[in-house]
Amino acid sequence: MHPTSVTLTSSGVSSWLPLNTAGYSPMNVTFQITVAALSSQYTVEITCDDAQGIFPSSYGIAAFPASAVGGPAISSANQIAGIAVPISAWRLRNTSTGGAVTALALAQGIG
Repeated sequence: MHPTSVTLTSSGVSSWLPLNTAGYSPMNVTFQITVAALSSQYTVEITCDDAQGIFPSSYGIAAFPASAVGGPAISSANQIAGIAVPISAWRLRNTSTGGAVTALALAQGIG
């Protein structure tokens, strides 16, 4: 899979970025997050729901911090971390106006 990335230059949340869940096992996703300034606070959120809405749930899309399954923790510093459990999509949330935050996801083991 090609890397997927998103940059937020101020506070806000990106759209959901789906992962290829129809590929080979095991699923491993590595996240690399870089910040322009140490005052940039961010979190990577994940879901197992269908973020594309093809098979929507009755409750919407449930978002969880990636740190709940061993992924990147809420932080204001550069970091790299991986998730080894299946997820369907991810998004970036920038909770400050301190500077740009860029997150890149690279999935391994997925067709």
